[in-house]
Amino acid sequence: MLRRKTAFVFRPAFTLIEILTATAIMVVLIMIVLTVATQTFNAYDSAIANLSTTSESRAVLGPLEQDLQSAIIRNDGHIWMQIEHPNDVGNIIKGAAPKLMLFSIVPDRQKRESGTKTKIGGDVCAVCYQLGQRSPFDNPGELIQQIYGFYRAIVDAKGTFDVAIPLVTGSLTGAGQDPLNYWNGTGEVLDINGSRTSQSMNTWATGPQNFQASNVVNITMVFWYYNPNTKKMEALVHQSLSQKVRDAYNQSQVDVVVNSYNNGLKIKSGEIIIDNNDAVPLKGTLRRIDVSTIILSPDGAAELRAIQAAEGNSKISQTGFDKIAEEYGKAFSISVPINL
Repeated sequence: MLRRKTAFVFRPAFTLIEILTATAIMVVLIMIVLTVATQTFNAYDSAIANLSTTSESRAVLGPLEQDLQSAIIRNDGHIWMQIEHPNDVGNIIKGAAPKLMLFSIVPDRQKRESGTKTKIGGDVCAVCYQLGQRSPFDNPGELIQQIYGFYRAIVDAKGTFDVAIPLVTGSLTGAGQDPLNYWNGTGEVLDINGSRTSQSMNTWATGPQNFQASNVVNITMVFWYYNPNTKKMEALVHQSLSQKVRDAYNQSQVDVVVNSYNNGLKIKSGEIIIDNNDAVPLKGTLRRIDVSTIILSPDGAAELRAIQAAEGNSKISQTGFDKIAEEYGKAFSISVPINL
């Protein structure tokens, strides 16, 4: 029986050097791909963070600009705009947490009560802006839920005409009162369902229906008025920020008088009362308000809430808060002319 002989053909294989070279090239290519992917993801995350903070800034500055431009300051000797700095808000010092109360023509006001097609007459509304630290859905909410929020409370035209304006002008009590008296008292408002109810204005102002924007950790305002004595524009700013404002203008070599206040301002037509010193009002007409805000990115807000939860306190160390605000905060600003 014949057996077939099998011929073995030997082909040259890859050498160790070739394998190592190919492996090195592959590693380099993988590193390049990973670097590009990482940069892409970082760019995407940065874009999302910028989009988020920009969106929040519009929710803060857009309505503020609209309401300030339409602010009502009648020439009747009464206080039609008031700014108070009652307390710190968590880690936000009171100078950066103003409570702004004014009357304005508000286009996006509620125009009908629930269950009726009859339009509420009038367009002037009492408006209150302030910062708060709480859950926007629960009061106050768990620590992990508590965020720094910006609130815009609008009283409909009927509630404003029936209670707020008579209080300010004195037709209810015989003497005009501050807007703050109204916002610290009881008033008629439309609730989230559009039904008219009597509410504690202080509590209602930071209720869920008035939540405007999240992660707002700073609001600063510079009030510019025309001084008839010096015939120049001068500035009013909270005393905790006054030196920074002076330094900024000095560095720009701009000669500006910067005055300061501590607790608040009451604004009339032609004069401004500083820190409740009614006996010596500042003569001048409000002409412009510069508003700046700092908003945390989503990563910064998450880190802040994590520290609050870990420490079991809604107020963390001031150093830690300032570090988060500096690292994750983005600043936005507007300048609003006041048309009197």
